[in-house]
Amino acid sequence: MKAIDLSERQKQILAYMDAGVEYSTEQVAEKIGLKGPRTRQLLNELVNMELLACIGTTKYNGSVVKTKI
Repeated sequence: MKAIDLSERQKQILAYMDAGVEYSTEQVAEKIGLKGPRTRQLLNELVNMELLACIGTTKYNGSVVKTKI
């Protein structure tokens, strides 16, 4: 199994999230102290790594669920 190299912010996001619970970008941004656009970028990176699943989006926000780790 290949090791995944995560940034400190990505690790912080995963530590905050509970598996199977839906979170909005705004919730995650508020918790880790970043603005929405940067948080969305980090969440999209985690989705691309298949560590999160994107389960819905709206015009301004997306929802994600932690799937692994």
